[in-house]
Amino acid sequence: MKNALILTLLVASLVFAGCTQQTQPSTIGDTDGQIPRVQENNNSMQQPPTPELRVPSQAQLSLTSSAFSNNGAIPNKYSCDGGDVIPPLQFAGVPQNTQSLVLIMDDPDAVAVVGFVYVHWVVFDIPPMATEMPEGTQIGIIGSAGSGQKKYEGPCPPEGETHTYSFRLYALDIAPQLQEGATKQEVETAMQGHILAQSELKGTYGQ
Repeated sequence: MKNALILTLLVASLVFAGCTQQTQPSTIGDTDGQIPRVQENNNSMQQPPTPELRVPSQAQLSLTSSAFSNNGAIPNKYSCDGGDVIPPLQFAGVPQNTQSLVLIMDDPDAVAVVGFVYVHWVVFDIPPMATEMPEGTQIGIIGSAGSGQKKYEGPCPPEGETHTYSFRLYALDIAPQLQEGATKQEVETAMQGHILAQSELKGTYGQ
């Protein structure tokens, strides 16, 4: 009888101890026994933000001259009065996929005199890596000017008049399959749908 009582008390104490252990929270984890995560608002553990990737915008095609500014006066030496010397021109911002450049110079003010825009210079198939047209030098294939000659014809307004001349540079995704002496109209027709970028430089001339 005494032994039975001692055995009963021993079993009861073991059951009580087990229940007490199950009700105690874990000291190394959360209630499901897993290691707690680092809190997202813990500034000491946050990674620095990834900097925004900035893709540089494509540079714009530009046409300038060291001889005159845009809308400035064209020096006499580049006109019909000074020997028709080709003015120095600089190119910049040519798109990477350009296959050729085209340069056209004409006189829109001639419409009031002769009834149409007079063409002074047409050059096509200029290499896309070209960065300038040095003074007195031509790069590319020459087209026909208004006179029908394959040459640069400098500004030559009627006496007493001042005209504004337009120099236009085009970047193309093709190299026009044209022969030397092609007209402005033929070049412009070949360019249709292939112009990647264009720029204009204006200059004035008059006596």
